[in-house]
Amino acid sequence: MAFRNLISAIGLLSCPTLASASVLAYYDDQESTWQASHIVFVEDGKVKESWKGDLKVGQKLPEGASIFTELVVPGPSPLDPGAEKKPNPVTGRRLVIFLKRGVPFGSEDKKLVWMAARQVQAFNEINAVADVAWVEGERIFTVFQPIRPGGYELEENGSLTSLKQRVDLGIALRSLFDSAKADSDLRKRADRLAALAPTLATYAGTRAVNDCAIELSGCGASAAPIFTRWITDPSGNYQYRVSGLWGLSQLGDLGIDGMISILDSETAYWKAVAAELKGRSVRDVTGKGIYTRVPNHLYHLLAQVRRMKLSEANQERLKSHKGLLELDRLLREVPGMKPEKSDMVEVHKILQDILAGRFRKDE
Repeated sequence: MAFRNLISAIGLLSCPTLASASVLAYYDDQESTWQASHIVFVEDGKVKESWKGDLKVGQKLPEGASIFTELVVPGPSPLDPGAEKKPNPVTGRRLVIFLKRGVPFGSEDKKLVWMAARQVQAFNEINAVADVAWVEGERIFTVFQPIRPGGYELEENGSLTSLKQRVDLGIALRSLFDSAKADSDLRKRADRLAALAPTLATYAGTRAVNDCAIELSGCGASAAPIFTRWITDPSGNYQYRVSGLWGLSQLGDLGIDGMISILDSETAYWKAVAAELKGRSVRDVTGKGIYTRVPNHLYHLLAQVRRMKLSEANQERLKSHKGLLELDRLLREVPGMKPEKSDMVEVHKILQDILAGRFRKDE
């Protein structure tokens, strides 16, 4: 449930691995390492080296995983002068495959299948090549998309030695993460995960932050100040804010004080924006100068507030929140605060739900 809700909250279902051919999945061996359950160096369909997981050296790839050895190797980039005259440098005999043994997203039978490491659904030939590195001698070749819309092309991308070093680093970081999330002391667990998060984010980006948020959400009250800091830290990036909002929402009553402190600041900001409009639209004022936050920022905040599972007492705190009540008035009365077909229209709908006590904890 937690993973499904976080996917919904951060919009993972529109990421490149699930997108149309206009934006194809990109190759990133660090993200792939983070998400892979198995990483193998394969030659002629057999495991030459097993870098992660329980597949054994010398064995043939199991059914479902062997299909990755049959992927069509893209040709060189047409942007490369004389590419049409050059033979494809890749034979396809040797490759490193980043695999995940898991249950596809939305599957009802819960059957384990082999997937590309960064995909959440069953094998997809179009995007599976983004979790493969072909090996020729010491050279590595991977895919990229030079033109959008357009297909994949092939490029040389470093050495096998450097790839193995990056994979080993990711495996070590995953071991630290697994150790931290297994700590039986919730406060220590939360502190360890929070300390690891910046390093993991540097290595594996968005998904590593998401994984930290999911584990932190099980740490109870100890996670609340961490999520609040992720949201409010001016030096933090967008993904920390999104995961922090999701986390506070998951904490419910344990996260309400942090969420209210954020609402205090946010509603004060929008009150200042309203005073600045002077006949202009909110679109003309936000996203520039001192008014850097845009309506979409407010939309995601209120959407997570509406998802909270709260006691009646804490619901009343939100229903009587002075800043939210004032924001409702501003959206109703100030010209330009709620342009047609803008995020502020949806913001007002969510706000009215909150003020009426219509929370959607299962959303």
